[in-house]
Amino acid sequence: MGSVYGTAGGSLEQASTASWAANERVAQIGAAGERSLARVLEAWAVRPDGPDVFHDVTVPNGHGANIDHVVVGSSEVLLIDAKAWRPAFYWTYGGVTRRGFEAFPFGDKRTLPNALAALTTFLERRGALMPFTVPLIVTVPANTHPKSAQVFAYRPIDARARTLESLARFPQLVLPNGQAPHPTAAAFAALTR
Repeated sequence: MGSVYGTAGGSLEQASTASWAANERVAQIGAAGERSLARVLEAWAVRPDGPDVFHDVTVPNGHGANIDHVVVGSSEVLLIDAKAWRPAFYWTYGGVTRRGFEAFPFGDKRTLPNALAALTTFLERRGALMPFTVPLIVTVPANTHPKSAQVFAYRPIDARARTLESLARFPQLVLPNGQAPHPTAAAFAALTR
């Protein structure tokens, strides 16, 4: 059985700490989305061969950036970023992501690849390096909307995309298994808020 560290949505509890948020309401929607995803990940962790789950992980030298969730199994690490985007069709063509027919620059941010590089260096320096799998962006329902944004044609930079519904239905397709080795778990625990 895996362990769970940190508080999902913890860094978004106040809009003042969420500099990206337009206002407190947007930060609250983001925090609620992170907590929804955390419930799915924690259910995966408590299985007998469950991985360790870390919420709200600080990116070393990331200028205050964080990764919403990190899942560490016995042989791989998965970074997950929750996105509470409004329901729409998100798609990428020619390296540009769109929501419907409008450009959507938030879909083309490099947060996950940059975090992956920083965390790889961090683990290497501690002798706790493990292979990372391709990071995951998970869209979650935004507030009163019952369904997540549709992302089957969305191609994030150096990442994969899924909806919360598909992850909850088929976690075995993307989530690691087995408990994290102690040095790796200890390294991530030190970065967890």
